[in-house]
Amino acid sequence: MNRPSLAFLTAISSTLLLAACDRRPHVAEAAPPPTNTPTAPAPPAAPVTLDAAELRKTLASAGPEEQSRAGKAAQAIEAEAYPAALDTLEKLLTEGHLTPEQKNLVTSYIAQLKQTKKQKP
Repeated sequence: MNRPSLAFLTAISSTLLLAACDRRPHVAEAAPPPTNTPTAPAPPAAPVTLDAAELRKTLASAGPEEQSRAGKAAQAIEAEAYPAALDTLEKLLTEGHLTPEQKNLVTSYIAQLKQTKKQKP
């Protein structure tokens, strides 16, 4: 090899070596140090306080389609089939023609059902 090529290779090698030595591993930085502190247990699930009779009563003056959906949601609540009740009530809220009082009740029930869904394992 001639002198300019050898000097060039030496410079490149030295630069790469210095660059490699200067690098820190990214994986070691991202991993938090292990801790031995136990995690707190999850709080017990709050009991669902949905009254199927109240739902039927509040929607008794609604149209037939809304009453039908309210009846299905009430049956699901009584059977503790909360995901089915949630689906039915969400459809009722978005597609039904409800008074402000009816909307408030349905919205409250939806919020309680979503909270119950989050608390289940």
